[in-house]
Amino acid sequence: MGFFNSNILRTKSEDLTPVTNYSGISRIYFNRIILKTFEIIKKHSPKTVLDFGCGKKKLSFLLKKETNITCLNYDIKKELSEIDSYKDYQFDFFVANHVLAFLNEDELVKLLTELKVKNKDLLFIFGIGTQSILAKMLAFLTLNFKSHAKTKLSFNQQLKVIKEFCEIRNVQDIFFITKILYCKFKD
Repeated sequence: MGFFNSNILRTKSEDLTPVTNYSGISRIYFNRIILKTFEIIKKHSPKTVLDFGCGKKKLSFLLKKETNITCLNYDIKKELSEIDSYKDYQFDFFVANHVLAFLNEDELVKLLTELKVKNKDLLFIFGIGTQSILAKMLAFLTLNFKSHAKTKLSFNQQLKVIKEFCEIRNVQDIFFITKILYCKFKD
């Protein structure tokens, strides 16, 4: 796709939620998010990870290559998903990188409520784009004009809901434009 990219993967799905294509300059940024996510997961050695919004399955590939951790790949776009419903599976780690912004607040609250009923000991990694001026400038400079299109929740709105449900145990910063939150449910 070239040096600069249209970083939205084209899919057959009628759903217009963007899918990261990992190309061009922004590949460095997105690969860093996946690598940091992988490092956190590996440190905690779960049996099964659910990659919620798996896209091109970069995390799954890395987990399969480097560990014995099972990764369930779920995406709203059926052609990217390996499972029909995450609700049918047991997992002890939930990953959502650059996904929560595409939910509205009620959907996020419902998701976290369902997950807590399913497994109150669940661990999380949430990769949340700051949607800051810097993020928007970098998206513009890499010709990624649609990087914040279709988002329903701001960084602060996502963080507010996460803090209502979860204890944030660690925060990693990726180039000042994404925060990787390692969390667990509050007791």
